[in-house]
Parts: sequence; structure tokens; C-alpha cells
Amino acid sequence: MTLDTAKAAADNEKIRFYFFGGEPMLCYDSIIVPIIEYIENKYPNIFYYGMTTNGTLLNEGRINFLKSKNFELLLSIDGNPTT
Repeated sequence: MTLDTAKAAADNEKIRFYFFGGEPMLCYDSIIVPIIEYIENKYPNIFYYGMTTNGTLLNEGRINFLKSKNFELLLSIDGNPTT
């Protein structure tokens, strides 16, 4: 998804904005943070956020950001490593 596509989705005033597919945290700096800032500036207090992630790219700073935005996280477990 491009940032323009994410903005278009936000402009439709959906109540829940959910990131999933692939690994959304790969686009943390280029999509997630900018679209959250865009949404909150244009539509304050009407969106809820969620994300499916495997958790490997979470760190303390990102966790604090997601927590401050009241993100719902769904952690995926991709199975046992091959041996």
C-alpha cells in the first residue's frame, strides 16, 4: 500500500484502521507513522488502530508509540523453524 492509498482509505472515515499482510512493521517509518499523524490531524479521535505482526521488528520506541495510539496488536506465530 502506498501512503496515498492509505490517505484515501482514511478519507472515507472508517472507524478502524488495521495494518496486516506481509509484515506491516517493515513500513513503520514510511507508512504507519505518517498515516497515523495524517489521520489524527484530519480526523481527531474517531479512529481505532490495529495491526497483525510477528513482533520481530518491535522495539521499545515502537511499542511506546503503538501503546500511545491505543493499537490493538495481533501477534502471529509462523510455526516451528525448520531443523
